[in-house]
Amino acid sequence: MRSMVEGKCACVPPFPSTTGFAGVQQRHVSLLNPPHLRWGGCKVEPLAGTDYFIGVAQQALWVLALACAPILIPALVAGLVLGMIQAATSINEQTLAFVPKLIIVAICLALFGGAILTLLADFTREMFHRIPDLLR
Repeated sequence: MRSMVEGKCACVPPFPSTTGFAGVQQRHVSLLNPPHLRWGGCKVEPLAGTDYFIGVAQQALWVLALACAPILIPALVAGLVLGMIQAATSINEQTLAFVPKLIIVAICLALFGGAILTLLADFTREMFHRIPDLLR
């Protein structure tokens, strides 16, 4: 991810940047800038090579994991608990497992839906702001 080009650090910019385009300050979202993607004191220069696109793909996968986790993890835990209850009671009715999982997923969407939408909107906005850097 990091390479030295003529003494300058040329690394993929962390998402989202703390200083926006045209000098506009953007808010910093710590979930989108995990510790393994931070570069302290690095002068960010846009790369039009493969490193740039690998960094964008890595950030897209990170955002995808953050967007899916609040829904999938509770559904997985609910399915595991309901499966153990069904195995212990020998009840093999499919609707008994489906309805509680559906309710849990609906509650998770109600609780985390706004945060997920904000996360995806910030990522999309940042991708559109990066387009002019590719043309330089």
